[in-house]
Amino acid sequence: MRDKSFAFKKGSDFETSVFLTLKNELREAFVMCDVHIPFTPIPAQIDIVVVIGWSFHVLELKNYDIGLVGRLGDNRWTAKTNTRSFSIQNPIMQNTTQSFKLIQILRAHEFPPPREIKGFVVVPITCRLDVDKHLKQAIVTVDQFIASAKTAKPGAGDIEKLRRLFLQWKV
Repeated sequence: MRDKSFAFKKGSDFETSVFLTLKNELREAFVMCDVHIPFTPIPAQIDIVVVIGWSFHVLELKNYDIGLVGRLGDNRWTAKTNTRSFSIQNPIMQNTTQSFKLIQILRAHEFPPPREIKGFVVVPITCRLDVDKHLKQAIVTVDQFIASAKTAKPGAGDIEKLRRLFLQWKV
C-alpha cells in the first residue's frame, strides 16, 4: 500500500508544482487544476487546463523521472522511475479524449468554440522519451509548455463564466 500512496503523493506534488509555476509565469492566463468534466457516459478528469486568449491547453501530467516509452497507436505505454517500470494508459490518447470531451461540454454550455485547443503531456526535465518522433512536440517540460503558451493569439470568450462552470465540477 505504501507504494501506491507514495506514487500518489509524488504525482500530486508534481501537479501542485506545475500549477503554481503556471500561475506565476502565465499571469494573464486562466489556469485551473483537477478539472472534472461530467461527460456522459464516462466523465473525464483533466490535470490542468490553461486558457489564454480563448486558446485552450489541456495538460496531462506524468511525473516519471527516467522515461516514457510508447507509440501513438499503443493503448499502453511503459513509464520508468528510479525504482521500477510499469504500464500506463497512453497519455496522448488520454489527452485527446479529454480535449474532445472538453469541447463537447463547452458546446453544451453554449460557449463559443475555442480559438484552438492543444493537448500536452508535461513531464519532468529528467524524463527521457522513446516515442514516435512526431509526438515529441506534444510531450514537454513545464518550461517548454510556458514558452509555447506565451505564443497564443488573442481570442474572445467569457473567462469568468468558464471559471464558474469549472468550479461547479470541482470534487
